[in-house]
Amino acid sequence: MVQSLLSEGFLPCGLMICLLGLHTGPSVGGVVSIYQPREVVTSLRGDTVTLSCNFSVPGAVADPSVKCAVQWSRAGVRRGPGLLESDQAILNLRPPRLSLALPEPSLAYGDASLVITDVGLEDAGIYYCSVTVFQRGTARGNGTPLLVYAPPSTPKVFLKISPAPTQESWSLVCSTRGFHPAEINVSWIRESSPQSPVYNQPSERMDQIAVSSLVSESLVLYEESSQDWYLLSHLPVDPRTSSRDVYTCTVQHVSLRQPLTASFHWDEFEEIFPLQLIGCLNVVKIILLCGLALLFTVAGVHQCRP
Repeated sequence: MVQSLLSEGFLPCGLMICLLGLHTGPSVGGVVSIYQPREVVTSLRGDTVTLSCNFSVPGAVADPSVKCAVQWSRAGVRRGPGLLESDQAILNLRPPRLSLALPEPSLAYGDASLVITDVGLEDAGIYYCSVTVFQRGTARGNGTPLLVYAPPSTPKVFLKISPAPTQESWSLVCSTRGFHPAEINVSWIRESSPQSPVYNQPSERMDQIAVSSLVSESLVLYEESSQDWYLLSHLPVDPRTSSRDVYTCTVQHVSLRQPLTASFHWDEFEEIFPLQLIGCLNVVKIILLCGLALLFTVAGVHQCRP
């Protein structure tokens, strides 16, 4: 019986004499009753979470010498952005990563809760608690769903200048990473306007929307190795009309209590990299391109001569 329990993944909790059925404590009436909350439990990546499970035997005396065995299993495998149902897998309870709240739960306390430390995205699933009071019966909980969130990193805003010398339209890029799930909201506001949003859109794989005559683009990417999502939000700006403006990118996610923001101050950028200097550089690029074209033309003419 002991070997069978071990092979089935049960965590023995008590003296071996109890497992062999030689316990002579007070009689226990009724069947095993178990309570496991069905409410969804949420946790941030890296936190410690406790999944509750309580049990009792109606009519039993709360005697600590009445021993039990506890088993936890998990259903649901996280693959990419979703949680897919799968066959249940028995958990190997190895402290401190996975452990019971009480190392040796007994009928006196009736606590078979599971403690998970350093929660990872791979821990998401539906957890089932099973308790056996030896010679009295076994009960199984209805399952507790666990959702694991990862907050996005602090967003960064940088200016992307078009490589085309004659193109006047540039763009501001707001980037963040490391969040889960993929659903994330990003919005842009311009301080020079009466705080009216120039772009406010739930981010999707690739989406474009025109607001106030501006076309903004948002891209969300998934990296398989880290199981993280990345966000890049592009906002076109015209350097000729954006002087003294302050653009702010705001990121909202289910894992955040408060939105994250990052700002781009056009004045600070002009102090470091004046628009006149940019114009001069564009002129230099045009001259270089013309020079290269002339050089290749002359070289071609020389090759054509007999």
